[in-house]
Amino acid sequence: MKMGEMAFNVGVIIALGLGLVSNFLTGSVVGILAAVLVAMGLIVGFMNVTGSETKDFLLVAAVLILGATGATTLSVLPLVGTYMVNTFSYLMAFIVPATLVVGLKAIFAMSKDA
Repeated sequence: MKMGEMAFNVGVIIALGLGLVSNFLTGSVVGILAAVLVAMGLIVGFMNVTGSETKDFLLVAAVLILGATGATTLSVLPLVGTYMVNTFSYLMAFIVPATLVVGLKAIFAMSKDA
């Protein structure tokens, strides 16, 4: 398994797990794990998304990011709402850095073609 692929899988697992248990952890532990998610997102953006995957990745990431903006409405759900909102937040901490890197790489690639 490639490092970028492994970083993606581990990042998703950490984001999902952190969304479920963050209410029970101290602020410093949550902060460290959130920073790890951001770093892993950067790794995924640099190493895991190839040129041919760029458009698909950015489209799916944009849909996820737009969907996550409305995730706070899930907080009204009894018992699970808070956990779902937390999970979306940590997934965004992972996906947004990867999206920024892939988007910048796409911009640089287009500027080389011009």
